[in-house]
Amino acid sequence: MGRVSDESIYKYVYADRRVGGLLYQNLRSQKKRKKRYGAYSKRGQIPNRRSIDSRPAIVARRERVGDWEVDTIIGKNHEQAIVSLCERKTRYCLLEKVRRKTAQAVEAAIDRKLQPHQPLVYTITSDNGRELANHRNIAARLEADFYFAHPYHSWERRNKRKH
Repeated sequence: MGRVSDESIYKYVYADRRVGGLLYQNLRSQKKRKKRYGAYSKRGQIPNRRSIDSRPAIVARRERVGDWEVDTIIGKNHEQAIVSLCERKTRYCLLEKVRRKTAQAVEAAIDRKLQPHQPLVYTITSDNGRELANHRNIAARLEADFYFAHPYHSWERRNKRKH
C-alpha cells in the first residue's frame, strides 16, 4: 500500500469540516489555513474570451495603425485606476482615470477614449483582468475584434507572433 501525503489528509479533514464533520477539532493547530502558492486561481475566467493565438499576424508585425492594447494601472489601496490604451504602431496612448476598477467603469472609459478613433480601431488586446469582462460590448460598439493574452502572460500583448 502506498503512502498518504500530509496534504491529502488535510484535504480530507477540511472537506469533512465543510459537510459538518468534526475531524478538524483533532488538529493540533486551529489557525486559518493559508493559500498555497502556485495553486489554481478561483477567480474564474472571463466568458467568451478570444485567445491571442487567433489574432491576425499583421497585428504582431505592427504594419498598420488601428491595433490597440488596453491595460489598467491600479491606484493606491486598489481603489482607483487608470485605463491605458496604446496603439501598437504609432505608440499613441490614451489615458483615463476611473474611480473604481469595475467592468462597467472600464467599459465606459474605453468607449469614451476610442469612439472618436473608431474608424482606426481594428483589434484590442488585453490581459485577463476581470475589469474587462464586458469585452463583447466594447468590441461590438467599436466594430473591432477583442483578444486576450494567455493567463499570467500579459507580456504577450506586446510581442506575440502567430506561427
